[in-house]
Amino acid sequence: MLLNFRCHAAACIAHPDNCLPGLFVKGNIDPVNTLLFGSPETIEADARRRLAAGAARGGYILSTACSIAPHTPPEHVEMLAGLAEETAVRESEF
Repeated sequence: MLLNFRCHAAACIAHPDNCLPGLFVKGNIDPVNTLLFGSPETIEADARRRLAAGAARGGYILSTACSIAPHTPPEHVEMLAGLAEETAVRESEF
């Protein structure tokens, strides 16, 4: 099951006991304010905050809230991918 609505995703991360078993949450990096216009420091802080919150319940996929905006610097996308890879929990680690 995929849930990609801000209010529900935030609620599941904040209160994992209220979420269905096996549910995973995806998102919510702001593709414009964070990824397009944000500084590397802003991108890293936002991504790490979301990864830390998601790690507490498991089943979290770091992603933008919707499509990546045109003209987003490729290095910003690469940075986001690198942070996700750095903190990834592999299925074999469960």
